[in-house]
Amino acid sequence: MRLPCGASLNFMSIFRTLLRSKDDLEKPDRKTYWGYTFGVKLIKASDILEKKALSPTEKRTLLFDLSEKEPVDEIIILDNVNKGLGKITSFQMREILDDIGFNLDPWLWGKHQADIEAVMSITEFSIPSWVKVVRFVAKYLPSYEKAVATKISPAKDRLHLSLFENNDGSWIVVAHTEPNWLSLNLRRVFKAHVGHGAGDYVTGTIMAYGLFKGFSKCLEKDSLFTVKKINQVLARAYDKSLSVKLRRVINRPV
Repeated sequence: MRLPCGASLNFMSIFRTLLRSKDDLEKPDRKTYWGYTFGVKLIKASDILEKKALSPTEKRTLLFDLSEKEPVDEIIILDNVNKGLGKITSFQMREILDDIGFNLDPWLWGKHQADIEAVMSITEFSIPSWVKVVRFVAKYLPSYEKAVATKISPAKDRLHLSLFENNDGSWIVVAHTEPNWLSLNLRRVFKAHVGHGAGDYVTGTIMAYGLFKGFSKCLEKDSLFTVKKINQVLARAYDKSLSVKLRRVINRPV
């Protein structure tokens, strides 16, 4: 059993997150990914697990996320449909994730062998008064609203993405929800980040898929993917995940 690296509090990661967030109010036409058509689709994890000839990247996903020790049923594939502009580079993907509202410097990471790992706060704040911080920043420092609302906020839970750049230029995304260490419930956090099988991959995948689809629609309209839109997507995705889990329980063989 191996403890995840990067578990110590790193204030430099907060600084880097704030630095990236300074252009959060710039529209897509001023970003490096402008002109791309963002393709988002869901596939069964078995589509990779049952392949006879795996790419080097697909083999890397088998080291942890698709090792079958995690309850992963579906994964997300991201791609640029406008092939004339080429693939989505690592730099562009990081900019996209930042603009969606993800923190690219998670404090608990390291066991996924991914090219990029990103996290987002997804539930109510463990510090109730934090909502006042978000409102203050939204009013007086609006460029940093996402930073304090989703990227570095003390939420009880977070959405965790592991992204793998595939050989064909697409990106494989495995998503799950987990306790946020900022919830201050260290016992719950420790159990979630050591070993296998603790993440909620159903809710995480539905949330991540909804966020990427919502961002893609904003990209087409050259509009901002706001905190309000993020919260709307997360709320719908959570409700949908409950329905999916209920159907699975009902259809489970006796």
